[in-house]
Amino acid sequence: MNEKACVLLAEDEVLIAMEIQDTLEEHDYKVCGIAVTSWDAVKLADRERPMLALVDVNLANGSNGLDAVREMKTRFETPSIIVSGHANEDDARSAGAVGWMAKPFHAVDLLSLMAYALDHVSGRKPQGPRPPGFIAA
Repeated sequence: MNEKACVLLAEDEVLIAMEIQDTLEEHDYKVCGIAVTSWDAVKLADRERPMLALVDVNLANGSNGLDAVREMKTRFETPSIIVSGHANEDDARSAGAVGWMAKPFHAVDLLSLMAYALDHVSGRKPQGPRPPGFIAA
């Protein structure tokens, strides 16, 4: 990947957000911001225009990440992957996400899903086999 893909994280658990951020940065992604509520995620997406958002479902102050996914897709065409222990493929699909992954997860699985989704949404032919959790558009 020549240009670092800007990724938005919507995660209210600080340690999980830091772990994901470290993993992404080790693999040449740029985390353009971390949001703890769905409203913060939408504001951050508006400002940063990320290439991809990783979104938890249960966010701070009772906000719902699925709402953020819908809003970011509608307003900014931001592709999202649901990363949560509180969602399933049907939830992710109905929100308009390009993928979903249950917590806990292995970093290699998340990175594979992200790379495949980024190739897909950018119009490139995705490399390798279709990873579990990818939702075809």
